[in-house]
Amino acid sequence: MDERELAQETEWIARVLGEARRQYDECAGANERLEAEARETNRELWEEVGPLGAGGGLEQIADFMGYIDAMKRQGRSHAALRGQRTKLERMLLSPYFGRVDFRKNGEDEARPAYIGLANLVDADYRALVCDWRAPVASLFYDYETGPAAYDCPRGRIEGELTLKRQYRIRGGRLEYCFDSSLKIDDEILQQLLGRSAEGRMKAIVTSIQREQNRAIRDERGPNLIVCGPAGSGKTSVALHRAAYLLYRHRDRLSAQNILILSPNRVFADYISDVLPELGEEDIPQATFAERMRPLLPRAYKKEDYAGLMEYLLGPGGHTAYARRTRGIRFKSSARFLALLEMYAAELSGAERSFAALELGGETLASASELSRLYNREYRAFPLKKRLGKLRARCLFLLENWEQGRARILASGKYPPGSDAYRSLACAVKREVHSARARVEVWTAFDPVALYRDFISGLAGRQGEGISGDVADICADTLENLGAKQLFYEDQAPLLYLAALLGDAEKDAQTKFVLVDEAQDYTILQIKLLRLWFGGAGVTLLGDPDQAINPYMNLGGFDALEGVFPPGETQRVELDKSYRSTAEIAAFARALLPEKRWGELAGRHGQAPATLYFPDEALLRRTLAADAAVCLAQGYRSVGIIARAKHQAAEICRSLKGKLDAKAILCGDEEFASGVVVIPAYLAKGLEFDVVLLYDAPGEGFRREQERLLFYTACTRALHELRLYRVGDGAPQ
Repeated sequence: MDERELAQETEWIARVLGEARRQYDECAGANERLEAEARETNRELWEEVGPLGAGGGLEQIADFMGYIDAMKRQGRSHAALRGQRTKLERMLLSPYFGRVDFRKNGEDEARPAYIGLANLVDADYRALVCDWRAPVASLFYDYETGPAAYDCPRGRIEGELTLKRQYRIRGGRLEYCFDSSLKIDDEILQQLLGRSAEGRMKAIVTSIQREQNRAIRDERGPNLIVCGPAGSGKTSVALHRAAYLLYRHRDRLSAQNILILSPNRVFADYISDVLPELGEEDIPQATFAERMRPLLPRAYKKEDYAGLMEYLLGPGGHTAYARRTRGIRFKSSARFLALLEMYAAELSGAERSFAALELGGETLASASELSRLYNREYRAFPLKKRLGKLRARCLFLLENWEQGRARILASGKYPPGSDAYRSLACAVKREVHSARARVEVWTAFDPVALYRDFISGLAGRQGEGISGDVADICADTLENLGAKQLFYEDQAPLLYLAALLGDAEKDAQTKFVLVDEAQDYTILQIKLLRLWFGGAGVTLLGDPDQAINPYMNLGGFDALEGVFPPGETQRVELDKSYRSTAEIAAFARALLPEKRWGELAGRHGQAPATLYFPDEALLRRTLAADAAVCLAQGYRSVGIIARAKHQAAEICRSLKGKLDAKAILCGDEEFASGVVVIPAYLAKGLEFDVVLLYDAPGEGFRREQERLLFYTACTRALHELRLYRVGDGAPQ
């Protein structure tokens, strides 16, 4: 870039910042006027209308509601201004990060487009900065200089990209810019990857890669599967995709129409800054367990996912452990799912017979009539609704009968207060109560009883493709249900059965669901999500190599074939890992039984180290000292990752008074920078500058089924990874 171009760039940034400042000042003035109007409206409300009272009449109520409506409009305007001011505040610090000059086919000159976090349009309606989600901005992420194209509402626009330029602007000052005919990661990305992790996740809008951009903008169908290795940016893709959908469909979509399903609340807090940083409202987040909890029977003790993981990471080798793990694997299998769906279909298709509805010697509905209603008239409805409609019909008939008896009592035939009057009134009440109880029994819908019946049926089918192991699993499940205990592996099947039979209110508000860490779901759980959210588009993001539960997982995204309608689901592979140094990534990949992913980001650092100690006390002292040294070296986040919760708790106790460390043990805590002590299964999705992996003596990562949990823990490290073990030899 020569001096003339540099002068032009300096002039342009001054123009952009000047326009951003002008609009910011306008917003500030409009905000002051709105606040003054709000104060005046509030004063008029109390002075001219006053508090509502019984003597005010309808006119006072109408005046009061008029003022309330005005205050609501002012509130909405104030919120819009606040959002605009926040956007402009960011632009005054860093208005854009990229530029593309694009010459459309048939035109003589290329037109520049500056790319930033949001649009900035001047008073003459000239776009000074384009939002990174705008169609033309895809050129910045998808192409080097040369032939290029982008899609927009008018169709595909083809031409030539004559210039791609990248900028770093901080505090409103241009630090540097350079032309790049290479990929984004050849310059700025390496600097971003090399920096320290500062608490919560940040937006990656300045360094989105081509394959990530393809996933973010993919609209070929309502459903999308994004798979890739640890550190490939899957979570960032999910969040930027949410922001893109809000921008692309802003006329019909709001933040409340999107739901992000996170693995736990720690992770939800960790990613909570990204969307506000992109200028969007916070999107609702939940965990799968949180969606299940209010639907499960209150009378039962319910195990959570952390409880399940702690059990699986506990001492194995005994009979009960082996039986339960076999049960978890079976209940997560396609075979179990097929049997459950078959049972639901049989229930829905089976005809039922009913006794006649009789009351006071009268037949209000014959047995054949009730059977006809259920088996013929209501056949098109799900089972629960069929029973509900039959109940409503019976209660209607009972109410009519009761009203008839009330008319007799009111006719004067029996003097009020007489023995005959009281006797008849009591008889009516008693008979109606008894009849209502019978109707409730006939039309009861009890998902737990149905699930128990299903499990009992499986136990009785030994020899019909059902092994003795399954019979034992069924016996254990029935025992648990009898003790009012719902283990985690039974919760989703119970709710799925209920949903198949019509006991699921579809969430009509949610239009898009983004499921992170989808490898830790089962096919049954994914199908349950489909029933809960009806026609909502689903984006699944995950990595089969990070399945932390060896018995309950997806097994691979190929297993989802048939879950979504044909032709409505696209799949994007993110093949490159960006998080860890090449040395850490190579160490972690060597743990995997097969090489599934490709390229690594070309960033180098120290090789992972395994440190051995003669005893546990020395190990823990060294662990505390090393964590303190890492902070002194300038690292912002150090993750001390243990295999299980009780180990993490022990480490925290040993660090007390030596090091300021935050314990994350339950999955509902807030994420924090500095030193964090956490079990491995809660660390998925997080990242730390340094990971110090505590391998407790006698109960470390030894079992083959924990290989992927160990891999997941190792891949949390950005810059350094150390493994601490008790064993022969001095520290190395």
